[in-house]
Amino acid sequence: MLLTPGPVKLTDEIRNAQSREMINHRGKEFEEIFSDVVGRLKALLDADEVYILTGSGTLGVESILANACKKDETILCLNNGEFGKRFADIARIYAHVQEEKLEHGKGWNLERAKGLIDGGNARVLGMVHNDTGTGVTNHLREICNYAKKKGMITVVDGISGWPAMEMKMREFGVDFIALGSQKAIGAPPGLVMVGVSKEGVERFLNNSVPNYYCDFKKYKKFSDERRQTPFTPAVSLIYALQEALNEVKKNGLEGTIKRHEEGAKYTRDSLVELGFELFAEKGFYSNAVTAFNCSRADEIKKALNERYDIEIAGGMGELKGKILRIAHLGNFTTKDLDYCFSALREIIE
Repeated sequence: MLLTPGPVKLTDEIRNAQSREMINHRGKEFEEIFSDVVGRLKALLDADEVYILTGSGTLGVESILANACKKDETILCLNNGEFGKRFADIARIYAHVQEEKLEHGKGWNLERAKGLIDGGNARVLGMVHNDTGTGVTNHLREICNYAKKKGMITVVDGISGWPAMEMKMREFGVDFIALGSQKAIGAPPGLVMVGVSKEGVERFLNNSVPNYYCDFKKYKKFSDERRQTPFTPAVSLIYALQEALNEVKKNGLEGTIKRHEEGAKYTRDSLVELGFELFAEKGFYSNAVTAFNCSRADEIKKALNERYDIEIAGGMGELKGKILRIAHLGNFTTKDLDYCFSALREIIE
């Protein structure tokens, strides 16, 4: 049983979809599938453009930074976890970085970010929506909308957020966002979906992007003129992504978000009942993954795996051996969570 924050378990329908016969990625059949997937993502995200790249979530983050940043400008990076740190590290390749840090477990809200936005000379704001390393969801909507009022371009690592939680690009004031196929969307790993606003498009069209594979000018040209990707895509993964979007459609976007919200609350309540302390600051809990303090982290993680065949995640970086993380994203069920908590109870008793 896979309860890690990506990859997630697959439904039979999604698993079978990727086993379909291969087709020509320059042919009409692929164009129809690709157009369907991109069109639905645009509508669901309220995005002006959506590009699909073959690669991991980190490629998605690098691609949006390469297109949004300029070497002679500063990007304000809000860091409160391992993925916030990675975001800032990648940004240094493409711009001057003003990195501001919060203690792991704490979340960014407008009160904490406002002075940094007002007080600096950054042209771009960069942040993580949902940090799976700490189980913290930052207050994206209020921060990005404020940054937009100040004339900034907003760049977001949304790899594990949507559709576990609400995110509409126009409503949230987001210009660039990267999403991972293997997280809340519930497809296999290997694809990155990038949403871009109208202002974001203007930004990269007028930017000399220091990257060949990630240059969005190429993706826009192929999407507009040919309904294709500029480089060979992972066709079988796009089959699976299309089926995962069918699952979202079947449950409705609001229903999908609600299912994640309810799974998150159920997980937090169950952990507290077992005597564990939640790691994330109250008011910043994640719908995708819950982290909790655990003095026997390595021992319990190993026991869950070896005795019950359950995979959960340990801590990353400075939190290694100090916390555990249980994911409730993608295609999880309450039955999965019940089995995990039953096993956890037996181990600690």
